[in-house]
Amino acid sequence: MPDLSAMIHRHHRATQAAPSPFISVCGRYLPFLYHFISTLIAAPHNFTAVVVDVEGKFDVTRLVNSNPGSRSGSTVEEKMSLPATPKDLAHVYVYRPGSRAREHVEAVLKGVDEFMVYGDHESKGRAWWGTVVVGGTGGDVDAGWKGWCRVEREAVAGLAVGISVEEALRERGRRHEAVEQAGWSVASGWGAYVWKGK
Repeated sequence: MPDLSAMIHRHHRATQAAPSPFISVCGRYLPFLYHFISTLIAAPHNFTAVVVDVEGKFDVTRLVNSNPGSRSGSTVEEKMSLPATPKDLAHVYVYRPGSRAREHVEAVLKGVDEFMVYGDHESKGRAWWGTVVVGGTGGDVDAGWKGWCRVEREAVAGLAVGISVEEALRERGRRHEAVEQAGWSVASGWGAYVWKGK
């Protein structure tokens, strides 16, 4: 993901920010996290990743292309967006703290470090990329209501000015398809990263 790496590098260079968090995202961040983590755990990277899900929203099954035979899941963009296989999912460790309290999240993060370095798990043969925190801070990637880059759908042209209700209803199917085919964007003052997929 060279465009994403370049954006992160420009941000850290401009702000002289300490390395952690590597990236802090806000907006509609779950599609980005699914794409990002799926890319990390799949070949050729074959990393291990940890997700600390403070919000309880992260669904590990969304890291793989869930409909390989269907029309919507068989596009090249979809396969590139979510390259992980079901076997790769064994290398994603999801933790859900007992509460959103900062001390609970910090305790989980400390436990994660110990487990990944000293624990007995299936990912010993893989490099540990890092930790993603959904709904909190303290990870290599933080996702929440505040971040230096924002995740949104790519812009889709609106309906024409002065269009009638009947015309709008006729256009509804085409608009829905245009929105579904639009990609996603992680944008900041230091650049953008765009990908296609769900």
